[in-house]
Amino acid sequence: MHDLTHLDAHGRATMVDITGKPSNSRMAEARCEVVTTAGFIEEPSNQRTVAVIEHARIAGIQAAKATSSLIPLCHPLWIDRIELAVLPHKGGVTIRAITGVTGRTGVEMEALTGCALAALTLLSDLFPIDPEAAITGLSVWQKSGGRSGSWHRPDAVTASEAAVVETIESRTRGGARLHQASGSVSTQGLSPSG
Repeated sequence: MHDLTHLDAHGRATMVDITGKPSNSRMAEARCEVVTTAGFIEEPSNQRTVAVIEHARIAGIQAAKATSSLIPLCHPLWIDRIELAVLPHKGGVTIRAITGVTGRTGVEMEALTGCALAALTLLSDLFPIDPEAAITGLSVWQKSGGRSGSWHRPDAVTASEAAVVETIESRTRGGARLHQASGSVSTQGLSPSG
């Protein structure tokens, strides 16, 4: 069983000492779902959909960059890569964040923070229409780099993921392109398989 790394020998909160760790390339992907009955969110060409997705996407990118100021004891990171996609589907939205860094600690918290704040921003926009909208399933889906190497969720493909894949594939076939994040993210920018 692993120890809690943010506690010292006396049980006090402490920042992890990464002084002796090697710097290498690290990546993390996090995801969450926003469940909503706001039907317009399923229409990618709807002006309201475009606006709320863009609002959430930018909020998520900004939040990922600010993770160390939001979560106590997180190391400030010079992030190399943030990709954030807000993918509408029947009954809600899937949010996927990919973060990357060349450094001595991982970027899982940055990916999770990006997802969480994008989802909260989406809820703030949807609340007047659907006050019961909810965030579910916030978690790390995969990570690579560092001492522990690569890892991915064993249940990476779920029913909701299959729905997202179907949505991505149908929109790609139809020539539609979801909004880009940081200049490179679209339906083509995030692999649908997880």
